[in-house]
Amino acid sequence: MNKETKKTAPKKGKNSEKKSNKKKINKTALIIILCCLVVGLGTGLTVGLSIKKEKAKNLDVAFYKLSDLIKSEIEKYVSQTYSGKITFTDISEEQFDARKIARKYDLFFSWNGSAVSKLDKYAEPLPEGITSQMPTSLRKKAKKALPIILDHYEFDYYRKAMKDAELNFPQNIVELEEYLKKMRSYTFTPFFCAGGNDDTLLALVGGFVEAFGGAPSYNELINNFIKRPSLAQTMDFELSTSGKEQDSFTLRAILDMFRNWQEEGLVHPNWYRGTQVDVEAFMDVKQIAILFTPLSVHRTMPYKNVSEMDVDRMPVFSFNTAHGVIAPSVVGLKLTDQNIFDDALYIFTDDSTQEALCMKIHLGPVNRNSRVYDRQSSDVRFIVAACSEGALPPLGDAVFQTNEAAKHKIAEEIRNYLKNGPTGVYKVTAK
Repeated sequence: MNKETKKTAPKKGKNSEKKSNKKKINKTALIIILCCLVVGLGTGLTVGLSIKKEKAKNLDVAFYKLSDLIKSEIEKYVSQTYSGKITFTDISEEQFDARKIARKYDLFFSWNGSAVSKLDKYAEPLPEGITSQMPTSLRKKAKKALPIILDHYEFDYYRKAMKDAELNFPQNIVELEEYLKKMRSYTFTPFFCAGGNDDTLLALVGGFVEAFGGAPSYNELINNFIKRPSLAQTMDFELSTSGKEQDSFTLRAILDMFRNWQEEGLVHPNWYRGTQVDVEAFMDVKQIAILFTPLSVHRTMPYKNVSEMDVDRMPVFSFNTAHGVIAPSVVGLKLTDQNIFDDALYIFTDDSTQEALCMKIHLGPVNRNSRVYDRQSSDVRFIVAACSEGALPPLGDAVFQTNEAAKHKIAEEIRNYLKNGPTGVYKVTAK
């Protein structure tokens, strides 16, 4: 009888059991490690985003050489656009360092000039469409600096004298000289300004350079002074950019024109030392035919005097070149790539904000259709819009905005030349 043999599976040994358990432990550990990595990565991202968000809550705004009134208005509107923490800092000339400012601040507000030029390479392009309400002359130049409000170095004509002499506004430099010659019979100083003020003197000199050669010649003058901040080293450089012999002129020729005016009685002989007190004293007795002054100063003068003046831009020598107008503008720069601060600039292009700023500050708007304080505010806008090169910074700001001592030095050198000469040859020919 055959016995059935019963087969049984071999028993697992201890080593085999340990190996299996080890695999399970390794798998479990791997899962735990992966979970930790995922959680850690998520936590890291969350912390990173949290830190970035926390940093974005601090909006740092810098002001440079703005009046208390303008600063307070900017603060008011910026604060309406952002609920996080905002810090406003007034930077002095001694503290101005373009690189440090760009690193520390998100927005920068100032009059357009050399401070803005030095920050340009650190600034972000303006948000698309932000200048859509502005005239073309402003819009095409607003790449990084957003114009907010406009001043204007204007010619104020004494209306009664113009009427008595049966004259109209001169349209070019030739007509301007003829106008001033006729005004000798009606006023003590046909032309006058507060030439003792460095900004006014430089704005006038720069304005006549622009009037003769257009914006290209004006930019040439600015570049010359930046490279060589000395009258002796710049006054004989050719400023015309047309390449035509008949258009040739230098800064010396402009200064000699003023010296000839002094000799011919077209301007007070010491006009380059004149003060605002002198301006108002002459206006009180109706003895200025044409006054050169910024609108911002015009606003501080007695109404009984300015109400008798009509405003126009400085006449030009030729219309065959591209012209701008000497119109200081408050601008805003964006020094951060965080778009959450864009609204702090957009608000200044809103028509209601433009209207409110004009009503408060009494200067000109940058928008085409904003309501304005008065006719003078409106004139600024239309004069700037009519010039293809738009609003140009005055010479003092364009070159010396971050160096008052250098600005005063140049102004004094010009005054010394106007007083002592030598007188150059100056001749105007009509075009």
